[in-house]
This record gives sequence, structure tokens and C-alpha cells, in this order.
Amino acid sequence: MTGVITGAVVAIARLQYYDADGTLSTDSSMGSLSLTSIVLISAAVGGQFGLMPDILEPAKSGNWRHRKFFHSYALLALLVWFTYQTETNLGLDDLVRHFFTVAAAGYVSHLLLDSRTPAGLPWV
Repeated sequence: MTGVITGAVVAIARLQYYDADGTLSTDSSMGSLSLTSIVLISAAVGGQFGLMPDILEPAKSGNWRHRKFFHSYALLALLVWFTYQTETNLGLDDLVRHFFTVAAAGYVSHLLLDSRTPAGLPWV
């Protein structure tokens, strides 16, 4: 659920470009998608990628320490770095940059919440 909220919030934050009349608009390179479509798709993408760490490394009964690389601070740092590289690469299409950032935010939200549990996250 947190990934869905994160995806929607990141989408809205990225699209905060107001016209003179105060309405929310998207960049022309976002294609023919409406603002509502972008936010709903972003919520779905954020939600799916928010679940991704547990899909890649599922917690099975008897395996209390299922958190390995895909639940690590190393991957968290890599995601932040790749997101920065993607956001600053203006040669990429805006939709690619947008949805990569939303997906990374969903994944990162999962890792940040897991880092606050007693098991925490491994470094690598």
C-alpha cells in the first residue's frame, strides 16, 4: 500500500508545473496521457515496485533472515544513484524518466520501511 501512495505522490510532485490559470499541466512530451491517467498508472507502478523486494526475496516460514542483496543498503544507494542519473539525463524521454523515478521511489519506500524494523537491512 505504501508503494501505491508513494507512486501517486511522486507523480503529483513531478508534475507540479502550473499554467497561468493555475491548472496542473503536463509537459508536452508526456504524450496524450491525461493527468489522471499518469497519476493512476504511477500509483500502480509505485505499488508494484514497492512489492518487488519481497517478490525477489520472499520471506518463507523458518527463513527469518530473507533479506539479502535486494533488501540492502547497497541496492538502496544504487537506486538513488541511478535515479539521479536518469533524472539529470535530459536526452531521455520524459515518460521514461518519470516512470523510472516512480518505480524507484516505490522500491525505495519499501527498503526505508524495512530498515526501521528490528531485522533492519544488511549492508550488502
